[in-house]
Amino acid sequence: MEDLLNLIGEHHIKFCWIDKSTVGSIDPSNDVIKISPYLLIAETLMHEMVHCQFPRLDEVETERRARSRIQRMTVKEIKRMVDFAIILGGKLC
Repeated sequence: MEDLLNLIGEHHIKFCWIDKSTVGSIDPSNDVIKISPYLLIAETLMHEMVHCQFPRLDEVETERRARSRIQRMTVKEIKRMVDFAIILGGKLC
């Protein structure tokens, strides 16, 4: 664990939107790690919503449908869905 914490400390971390297919990236030229929390949350939320709608689907099909739905959404819609979920129903546990 100590090695991991040291490695994290050697990089600059930014939480920002990257694009609809990238949840994280690193730019080795300046040691910047970018993480897209909106996309991470949106993908997880959509995956679980597909499970709710289609409880008998296997994980592969659930993931395919969730990704397909995310890809059809605009960036604005993705951010709005995540904001809506956090404001109205999200609780840290």
